[in-house]
Formats: sequence, C-alpha cells, structure tokens
Amino acid sequence: MDMLRATVSRISRDHIPAAELDSHAHLLDSGYIDSLSATELLAEIERSYKIRLDEMDLVGRLCTLEALAREVETRMGSAAR
Repeated sequence: MDMLRATVSRISRDHIPAAELDSHAHLLDSGYIDSLSATELLAEIERSYKIRLDEMDLVGRLCTLEALAREVETRMGSAAR
C-alpha cells in the first residue's frame, strides 16, 4: 500500500501528502487522480509489480487505494504459487 499511496501522492494534481490520502476514498471522485494520472498509476503498478490492470477497474471495483492494494496483494500471491 505504501508504494501505491506514494505514487498517488506524487501524481495527484494537488500533490496531496501520502499520509493525508484516505485509503477508502474513491480515487477519481475525490480528485486524487484524473484520467491522465490514472493511466500513470496503472503504468507504475505494471512496472513495479508486473501486474496489468484495466483502466475501467479504477472507475469500478478498484476505485480506492485499499481495493487496489488488495488486488495487487492477491495477484502477487497468485503469481508466487
């Protein structure tokens, strides 16, 4: 979660400090990211974790830091098996 939080903080329009990001807030609706930074976030996840996520997932089921972290953890666990 720390890498995701740091990435969202870095790419957010207002450069919101990582500690101030609400892990339960909708990433787009809260203004943490926009469509351009969402693409950057997905690219960073792919580079760091070798996991490809669909852009539409950020609007739906993976719309919070908590949900993203859970998905990354699940996929990392599946890859290790």
